[in-house]
Amino acid sequence: IWADMETGSVWTALGWAMLAMVILQVGYFGLVVGLVYRRASKGAEASPASAAVNDLNPTGSV
Repeated sequence: IWADMETGSVWTALGWAMLAMVILQVGYFGLVVGLVYRRASKGAEASPASAAVNDLNPTGSV
């Protein structure tokens, strides 16, 4: 309601809302890709045995 009164047009308010949604989704997607990439690069450096232990025990060493 506020955006409609501020812009004077329902369509302009909807356009700005859609733009905000797209920006938020792009940021969220970038965050997820960054987290997956970081975890994959750390997993490639670790040995397979220690990676399996860390998956079973997320707090660290056994």
